Parts: sequence; structure tokens; C-alpha cells
Amino acid sequence: MSFQMKELLFSIGEELAADDLEALKFLCLDLIPLKKQETIQDALGLFRLLREKGMLEEGKLSFLKELLFRIHRIDLLKAHLGTSHGDVERELEEPGRAQVSAYRYLLYQIAEELTKENLTSIKFLLLSELPKSKLQSPTTALGIFIHMEKHGKMNEGDLGMLKKILKDVQPSLLIPIEEYEEKSRARAGAAGNLSTALGQLSLTTGNYNQQVSSPKAAEEMERISQIMAPYKMNHLPHGFCVIINNSEFQNPQNTRRGADKDAAALDKVFSWLQFKVEHHNNLKGEAISRVLRAYSERDHTDQDCFICCLLSHGQKGEILGTDWEPVPLRALLGLFTSSACRTLATKPKIFFVQACQGGQGQGGLSLRGREGALLEADAVVIPSVPDWADLLVGMATVEDFICFRRPRHGSEYIQALCRALETFCPRGKDLLTILTHVNKEVGQKVFGSNKQMPEVKFTLQCPLIFPVPESGNEREEQEEGC
Repeated sequence: MSFQMKELLFSIGEELAADDLEALKFLCLDLIPLKKQETIQDALGLFRLLREKGMLEEGKLSFLKELLFRIHRIDLLKAHLGTSHGDVERELEEPGRAQVSAYRYLLYQIAEELTKENLTSIKFLLLSELPKSKLQSPTTALGIFIHMEKHGKMNEGDLGMLKKILKDVQPSLLIPIEEYEEKSRARAGAAGNLSTALGQLSLTTGNYNQQVSSPKAAEEMERISQIMAPYKMNHLPHGFCVIINNSEFQNPQNTRRGADKDAAALDKVFSWLQFKVEHHNNLKGEAISRVLRAYSERDHTDQDCFICCLLSHGQKGEILGTDWEPVPLRALLGLFTSSACRTLATKPKIFFVQACQGGQGQGGLSLRGREGALLEADAVVIPSVPDWADLLVGMATVEDFICFRRPRHGSEYIQALCRALETFCPRGKDLLTILTHVNKEVGQKVFGSNKQMPEVKFTLQCPLIFPVPESGNEREEQEEGC
């Protein structure tokens, strides 16, 4: 950290009063646990812990700006950070930009409205709920709220006890709680609808002849995407598109013929969509992990998104290196969680996986399709995507089943994906709607006596819409929509 940065934090810390520090610590509880906060004696102690969490770095002051905005220290925003109330307010209105949880901020706002008389009444009403010793020490509403949380009387999903108390003490404060609960239900409903819609589009059991798509699910997904604000995509390039293409394996009979067609198609479409495309070919297992770890350690501050395309052989929950060394997909995703890659926090991280059969070094299964064209079967399975925000994993097939690749033309999944992106991005369609079309296209094809069904797992919080360059509309094809 430079001397200028230290001087800046010192100057801000010098102007923060004791009640400011208490408020900041409370707003940071989701990042810095209460036990660790016991060591904080002043603002500089808090700043040190925030630096350790990667939330306060040179050139990365958005969280500090938000904190000062939340506690109404607009004077410090102007004097030391060169920004205004309006600037920060507009930034926080953008989806995914706020880093203080809505729950934590709600409690802070309520605490701001409570008088000393209110606190006395609240302590009295809590006598039957909390030990008396715990009610003697807190002198502020924030302290009382912390004890309520510690004793299981309140959490972000259950504000019943707080509402019961405020109904007697300060009924007007029930309004912001009810607004918070309504927004929480709306978010949960939207996420549930998206998950339900997507679930109707994917095979979840071992029957290749099951229904492979649902028009109603597609319509619901697109409707939801239209009422939610999309992720922000305003940097150029938007971010990295990393293509890892393993085609040459130790045993020549396991060569992934047609893989170069997939890599070229992905390069073409994501270069057009204004991503910085970088290729890594024929990597051993250890090298796959090393390469992606290097990307997770890069600074993505001035980027909107990260895309990774994994083209290789695979087995249950794993991608295989050219040395047949397995790499768990979960471990690769873990490199890009919000805690592991801070500069991609709240930004979409997209993984497309075309993983092939060959976990035991066996050759690909050759089949003949309806038109007699040679097909090769790829096998892949999917571990459950961890409950980390802003991730999407598009798989070539559902768990435990095979997918297909044409040696002369590339894989069915990747080629359908690239065609759909070229067709629907100029129409402003979001990525989940586009992947619905891919599911439908691939799912309707017959490979010998088999079918293939792609699968998508995601924790996206907003629709993801790839903007196209001004001249990009000419790529739009006259095809039927989803």
C-alpha cells in the first residue's frame, strides 16, 4: 500500500467519531465476524481488516464510499474521495453494486430512528427472551440487535420478534421492515421461477426420450429477464474469454477430432461480442488449474464479465488434462467466487463445458446419425454448482450421459451455442433465454438412437445481456425466436 493510500485512510479515520465506528463495524458484520471485531479499537483497525478481506485496496474504494454514504458522512466523501451523495447513490442503484446487505442496512436505519426511551422499552420487552446480563451492557440499538442475532431471535429471514417489539414501541418502523420483506419475497420468487423454468428444460433422469424443452418455461424465463435490470456491461473489452482446448492426448486414438472447429467458432463469436479472447491448448491437469488460478488473480476491476470455455475429455464432475489427470470442476469454479476473486465480485462468471468420454483412457464411441455422418460420443457429468453468486455453468449434457461431436464440424453443443449467440444477441436476448434455445435445438436432434440434452446451472442474480457493436446487427439471422 502506497504512502498516499495510508495517508488517505488515516485522514478519514481521524474524522470518524465513536458512533460512526460502531455503525461501520455493524455494517461490516457480514464480512468481519463479531469475534474478530473485538480487536478493533479505532477506524484504522477496521480498515486493516477490510484490507485483509480484499475490500479496501488502492484504486478499489467503492466499499469505503458505500460505507460512508450509509452512515451519512457525505462530508468525508467530498473532502477525501472526490465524490458526492448523488454519485454514490446512482452507483448503488445499479444491480449488484451494493455490497452492504439489505438486511444489515435495514437494521442500521431502524436503529437510527430509535430514541433512548425506545431502547428502554425494547430492553424491557426482551427480558423474557434474552438473559438479563446481556441487556445491561448494550447502550445502543445496534448492540441490542447484535445480542438478538447471537441468541437466535432475529436473522435476515426472520424479523418476527423485531416486528412484534416495534409494534408496541414504534409502529411506524414496521413500514421499512415490510418493504424489505416484500422485496425479499419478490427476489426469491423471481429466482424460484427461473430455476423452475430452467428445470423444465433439462433431463434429470436417465431417459433420453424424455421431453427435452418447454415453451412455457422459455416464455417465463424471458418474461422475468424483461422486468429485472441486467448486469452492467459498459467496459471495452467486457472481459476475458479463456478457451482451454485439449485435443491431443497421450493416446492418439483419444484425439478429439473437430475440437479446433469449436475453438474457432468460440473465438469468432466472443471476439465479435467484444471480449479479449485468449487460447490455451493441450494442457495437462495441473496446467489447467494453474492457468485458471492466474486469471483469478488478475485485476478485473475495469471488466464486466469473465468467460471460460473448457473443451476436453471428462468424467464425473471432472475435466481431464492431456495426461488424463482429473481436475474437479468445483475446484475451478472455486477460483472465481467473490472471496477468491474480489475484482469479479458481483460480476457474472460464465463457464461453458464440452467434456468428453474417456475417464479410463478408452476411445470415443462412434455412432451413425440419421444422415449417416460419423459422430463421436462425449461423456460428462456435473457436480452441483456451489451456492456462490453470479456463476453460470453451461454443460454439453446432463449428468451421467453422453454428448456428441462431429469430427468435421465440431461438437453439437458448442456449435449450437455459437449460432444462438450470433442470432439472438443482436435482438437483446439474455443469456438464459439464448441457452433455452440451445437446449431446444440440440435436444430435438437424434444421434443414432440417442438424444443429447444440455444442462445449465446458475446463481446469476440479474439477466446477462451481451451488447453487440454498432455494425453487429448485420449478423442477425432470420430464424424463429425461442
